[in-house]
Amino acid sequence: MKKLPLTVAFLFLLNPNYSLGQAFSWLQKSPVPGIPSGIYSGCSFTINNLIYVAGGCTGGLDSNYQNLWEYDPTNDGWTQKADMPLGGTYGSSAFVISNIGYVIGGWHRTGPGSATSFNFTYSYDPGTNAWSAVQSFPSIRYTGVALELNGKGYMGTGYAPLSKDWWEFDPIANTWTQKSKPSWQCSAGISWF
Repeated sequence: MKKLPLTVAFLFLLNPNYSLGQAFSWLQKSPVPGIPSGIYSGCSFTINNLIYVAGGCTGGLDSNYQNLWEYDPTNDGWTQKADMPLGGTYGSSAFVISNIGYVIGGWHRTGPGSATSFNFTYSYDPGTNAWSAVQSFPSIRYTGVALELNGKGYMGTGYAPLSKDWWEFDPIANTWTQKSKPSWQCSAGISWF
């Protein structure tokens, strides 16, 4: 197994067009319109090669963004979509099932130094550009881990305070079912977009 990294490195050295600077560089894309300081702890999901960024708050944690933005990488352009319910959140988690985005939990900033946490789950349908309430997550949660697998959504860990539970969402039955708890615990993660 030790031969593999050396083999890969050797192949890169043989390629006269290869440059480490080109292989590991970032390319600046257009920023989200009207948000000069960036979005703190928004959530995102991808449907049909379009990226959706929902909610978040200002870097000073003094107010929420309720906007939903759609980013099209083919033309490097942003389009504003239907605002999030409840005036927006930050620290929410998201997954996609059958081209429907699901946003779970988060905080809602009610003023400087004051916030309310949620356990809601809302779905977003890009075909109708509409949000709908679905079964709420069973506990208050923010900055958890969320993913889709085989047509079901999964959510767990995060902060409520620190949690290590794991839940499965069935979109047909509109239910959350607790799964076996993992043996590890995840701290709250903070992301900038």
